[in-house]
Amino acid sequence: MGKIRSLSVLPVLPFLPILPLLAVVSAQGPAIPPAGSRAPVYNYTIVHSYPHDPDAFTEGLEFHDGFLYESTGLNGKSSIRKVKLETGEVLQNRNISRDYFGEGITFWKDDLFQLTWISEIAFVYDAKTFASKKSFSYKGEGWEQGARTPVCSAPACGATSARGEEMRKRWRVAAAATILVTSGAVFGQTGGKYSGAGIARGGDIPYPVNTSITGMVTLEVSVGAGGGVQKVRTVTDTPPLTDAATNAVKNWKYFPAMLDGVPVAGVVDVNVVFNPFNPGGAGIANGTATPPQGLERSKGDFRPAQVNSATFAAFPANTVTSGTVVLILTVGTDGRLVRERVLKGLGVLSAAATRAVSGWTFTPATYKGVAVESYLPVAFVFPSAAMGNP
Repeated sequence: MGKIRSLSVLPVLPFLPILPLLAVVSAQGPAIPPAGSRAPVYNYTIVHSYPHDPDAFTEGLEFHDGFLYESTGLNGKSSIRKVKLETGEVLQNRNISRDYFGEGITFWKDDLFQLTWISEIAFVYDAKTFASKKSFSYKGEGWEQGARTPVCSAPACGATSARGEEMRKRWRVAAAATILVTSGAVFGQTGGKYSGAGIARGGDIPYPVNTSITGMVTLEVSVGAGGGVQKVRTVTDTPPLTDAATNAVKNWKYFPAMLDGVPVAGVVDVNVVFNPFNPGGAGIANGTATPPQGLERSKGDFRPAQVNSATFAAFPANTVTSGTVVLILTVGTDGRLVRERVLKGLGVLSAAATRAVSGWTFTPATYKGVAVESYLPVAFVFPSAAMGNP
């Protein structure tokens, strides 16, 4: 083990899970950077690999007092855990509510802090017992940049001591670095300056009773700089589904757009699919479109990604489960689906919705006329068996 200089994990882009094997790396001197680059290029050598739970969607990771502490993500699967590095055995585990997507962790004195992705809440646990001690809110997204650098600049993230202020400074620097590095690669923000508004928390959407109508409704939600809903406009209308979607979506929780790190008003499109029991691979017909000049996007620089073609989800076999699944899709600059995340929903329904969107086609978002990678929320409403067969 003489080659190992540190046991820190290299910085990881947000939302990329750790692979089934954890590798300890030895940093090497910077290579000669290519012409025009502004940062040195570092190489590494894998000196040892350790077993790791392949189902753990790792977001926070820290080696502390001889053990690996981990925060896992995904709604319904988020947790904090203490792991034996050599074997991958989970020695201690605490699950968090399915309402939250776990993110970065760090230790401070006798406490363990855990951030969440887009719920704007952090949890504080007893570092030894994982007992819940308190929580606090902060603005923006929580990420994980690497060991001991969770992204959070809220005063509550540290103590009032000089050490606490030092930690907050480090977190602010980490946040700035993360936004700079990942804005183009992960969130597709042009020049690291703009990021669109999005959903922090979705809720249930009731399927209208006494109707056999199915289809998709697209809503444009105008979000203020404080994250509040200013107005909900109909992009594609499918009565009577539109009213049900609008009444639910306007009460969801959102986060604002960001311009040069400052919250600003923005828009986000929410696509709501009212799914039949037995779609048989049927495509989703477009509803009645609203003229572009009647939408808020016509006044700004950002145009959300759009769904070009879509199919219903195949209703899971041998189940009468119903409810709402909310997915956050990432659409690339070429209009292809880059990834999808489950923000809300039961496993069997979430899997069906995820399989459905994998075959959809899209038009990418644009900012000042340039295609950018962006979020696109999609909700599936699966009807109850008591409704019959819409």
